[in-house]
Amino acid sequence: MKILLLIIFGCLTGGLLAQPASSNKVEIVWTGPTNNWQSSLWVYKLVPQVFPPAMISNLLAMTAFKMADNTGTNGRWVYDWNDLNFETPDQKRHLWICPTYGYIEYEDSTAIAQGDKPSHGVLSDEQVYPLALDQLRKLAIDRSQLATRPSTNAVFGPNDLGIRREERSEGWIDQKTHKNVDYVLRRGIYFVRQVDGVQIDGILHGGVFMSFGDDAKLAALQVTWRGLEPHELRPTLTPGQIMEKIRQGHNAQWGPDPPAGIVTKIRIFGFDTFYRGEPGNTDPEKQMHYLEPGVMIYAYVGDGGTNDEKCFVRMPILPDK
Repeated sequence: MKILLLIIFGCLTGGLLAQPASSNKVEIVWTGPTNNWQSSLWVYKLVPQVFPPAMISNLLAMTAFKMADNTGTNGRWVYDWNDLNFETPDQKRHLWICPTYGYIEYEDSTAIAQGDKPSHGVLSDEQVYPLALDQLRKLAIDRSQLATRPSTNAVFGPNDLGIRREERSEGWIDQKTHKNVDYVLRRGIYFVRQVDGVQIDGILHGGVFMSFGDDAKLAALQVTWRGLEPHELRPTLTPGQIMEKIRQGHNAQWGPDPPAGIVTKIRIFGFDTFYRGEPGNTDPEKQMHYLEPGVMIYAYVGDGGTNDEKCFVRMPILPDK
């Protein structure tokens, strides 16, 4: 089985990779626009979420469960999150609703083809989008809190939601024809949450994912939608201060690997601000308590020549306290 994830727009993720040399000999210039740089951003306190009764009712209807089917934790989950747990006797479908951490998870293994049976009725990308939007309305998701991007085609309308697509397929070699046989098991969409117009980084760190299998049947649903309470409005670092932080290598995580050799020039051509999110099912002892902003800086790194590499650095945008 293989999973293909198509990224529709820039993904705010990064790894702990090698850093360019941090010394005063490295020239750092900012060539991109900074007119939309935010001089201050809110820090939010993470608080228990409240799911409206109508949303719970719609969710049960979407997943074909009844409130009478709720088994609670029933000894299955490690943590006492005051959650709702629904599961069929054969354990092929389950629904987990955890209001405390704003998390919902649904899986239906019967919605996708099993074994050597081919899939049927799997929706196209164009068909998935309107169906997913309809489900979002049933989940009472505030569309103003979903990331957007300029429209690039006639399929989604003038203001596209900033989506990422999922396609899960399976393949094998036909023993008679000795040819590869491939078919799509399910297709889905990730909707990314935004706060004050700034998107939360990381797939499923903030937002909604849903995927549909045979005959447009809901195969998977995950909602990560933490409760937020304004905590503190703080000034951000200026672009000049960001450049100095980069020079010092302060909390700077570069990726991909900068070019081999000595780095003498870094040319910054763009940036994205983001809020650092987290998975909805994290160990309570490791849960974040505040939603804080950061910045992703995009730059050409090298010696200032034509072989410079496009790199990015992910770092805090707030000054140290």
